[in-house]
Amino acid sequence: MWTLLHDAIFMKKSPNILIISANQHRADCLGIAGRKVKSPNLDALARSGTRFGCCISPSIASQPSRSSILTGLLCETHGVHDDGLDLDPTIGEMGFARTLADAGYDTSLFGRANFSNNHPKTPSGTPECALSSGKYSADWTGPYMGFDHVQLALTPKAGAAPDKPPRGQHYERYFHAGGQGAQHFKHHLAGQKKSAKLRECWNSELPTFLHSTPWTTDRAIDWLRHGHDKSRPFCSWVSFPDPQHPYDCPKPWSLLHDPEEVDLPEHRTSNPKALSCGYQAALGKSRATSKTRNEKLTPAQQNRQLKEIIANAYGKIAFIDDQIGRLLHTLSELGLAENTHIFYISDQGDWLGDNGHIATGPTFHDSMLRVPLIWSGPDVPKKRVVYEPVSTLDLSPTLLELAGVTPQISQHGARLQPLLDGKSKREFALSEWELFSNVTMAKFSLRCVRTRTYRLTKNMVTMQGELYDLLSDPNQTRNLFDDPSAADIRLRLESYLTLRTQDIETAKVA
Repeated sequence: MWTLLHDAIFMKKSPNILIISANQHRADCLGIAGRKVKSPNLDALARSGTRFGCCISPSIASQPSRSSILTGLLCETHGVHDDGLDLDPTIGEMGFARTLADAGYDTSLFGRANFSNNHPKTPSGTPECALSSGKYSADWTGPYMGFDHVQLALTPKAGAAPDKPPRGQHYERYFHAGGQGAQHFKHHLAGQKKSAKLRECWNSELPTFLHSTPWTTDRAIDWLRHGHDKSRPFCSWVSFPDPQHPYDCPKPWSLLHDPEEVDLPEHRTSNPKALSCGYQAALGKSRATSKTRNEKLTPAQQNRQLKEIIANAYGKIAFIDDQIGRLLHTLSELGLAENTHIFYISDQGDWLGDNGHIATGPTFHDSMLRVPLIWSGPDVPKKRVVYEPVSTLDLSPTLLELAGVTPQISQHGARLQPLLDGKSKREFALSEWELFSNVTMAKFSLRCVRTRTYRLTKNMVTMQGELYDLLSDPNQTRNLFDDPSAADIRLRLESYLTLRTQDIETAKVA
């Protein structure tokens, strides 16, 4: 009798948690945030709750960021300080997923995890490693990094089809079912021949039902309907692999935004002289360089190509937004909406033409650094926008607070709950990234602090840095790091960097 009573009390007090994430979705690319992207479901979600208008990523690389979201730790502490590294399962198992599972939650993850390198040179043994994935049976669904149930989509190699089984995981088997994968990929690439000769932008002709976006939604909805243990609250992470580059949106979503009507960034000229962290050399040799940008093109031609890129990026976001509508409808249909906290986030942003670049790259420009954060749920204020600096690093302690659970590991993030009143203040948020020199041809150990009005980035190897006044210079073109008139501001921001807990690589529990 006591056990039944305890379970009933637990269910009543413990809300469900739904985390919806995108990959490479910058903060301003929402209709409600001011851009001309069609995102009605996300806009409605924001109006039904609180949007954090100054949220940053804990790292501007995907794997470090996602590992930070899971663990609540900055990347120099959990160890995944750049893409290509694997999160130590000992640390991953101390993240919010396992902590909530141990407290009675039914935990799941669908889509892209990216806690481990998908394409290392040698097998790593993780289910996300293409070279190791064949040892996992077709009916394997976890556990993984604290999530009891997972269905994964791996990241294909650049320009390649999804890995062909026995490599790959759940999405890859779906894509290649019946031996049709090669034909499906031909459909995906067919639009390249009709594009404006942009290497990373075309209208994909892959049928939408074969795309990872609805596939991810379908698996999450099926689990909510049939797989979820209804006697327990749930925490589910629905992780869309898009809208990351290439900008290969499938029809009809690629046709939703007219390229001639999209909004171009105000500042579209590269200005490497503004950068003092040693970026100048890296911009010519690293992932920061736009693969579609041709220096010989006239500005008018560059604008036409950029319009196509932005239209396809918007199309991908709209495609995801439509699937989010399906998820929200399912919650309502199942009677779960009133007791579910919903979060929408992204792992990192996208240049999308700012300063003459697209995709991603090794600078903490706001286009890369700032990401969406929407929170809707019971007792969350509606139609509120909070502009205090926060981070998706704050998600872990926030979720654990909602569930009334103590973290298993010290958190670098801070709870978001105190900021919901619209009056509480927060001074700054931190981000960091240590890049491999074989990627950038230079050593980078970057620390970044973002306030409401300033951004400072410092290379802890060279002690060079960037400092921008975001009110007077929102495009971040005038570097004030060595400007005597900004010495006091620089000193204050650098002092925030010293407040970071000095536990680098010490989170690995013995």
